Amino acid sequence: MKKSTAGRRPKLRVERIARILLWHFSKRTLAQVGAEEKVSRSTIRNIIRNAGAYKSAPADDVIHAMMVVSTQHVTVEERDILDAQGYSRGEYGWLIWVGREKDFPIPEIPRPSEGLRGVIERARAVQCTYVLMDRDADTLPDLPVYDW
Repeated sequence: MKKSTAGRRPKLRVERIARILLWHFSKRTLAQVGAEEKVSRSTIRNIIRNAGAYKSAPADDVIHAMMVVSTQHVTVEERDILDAQGYSRGEYGWLIWVGREKDFPIPEIPRPSEGLRGVIERARAVQCTYVLMDRDADTLPDLPVYDW
């Protein structure tokens, strides 16, 4: 005789949970994400608990890789331009689309510093679509940093 599975939740594979979490947070605006310093454990538990509601979570081909690095890799001038042009994610840093072209992805910065250019090149080298520059993130040891 088979045991009844009614009322029991199916076990979710780790990859599926990760995909659901990424999809959930991608639906939120940058202002909402930037307003939070940390995602609470209860939020993650609720997402996993309600995983059945995420049947429309996208396939892997729409999930993008993102490199997270320190804001110290930009100069004061670059900081001001990034803030003025809408790349800002609150007071914590910037979200930059890297793109795949060889051109520098921020046309408002005609001559990027060695630090910022190095971050973009490194992100492209490891096939990231975005760079999240965060004030609390680590610096890349072989790239210049700037005090401001």
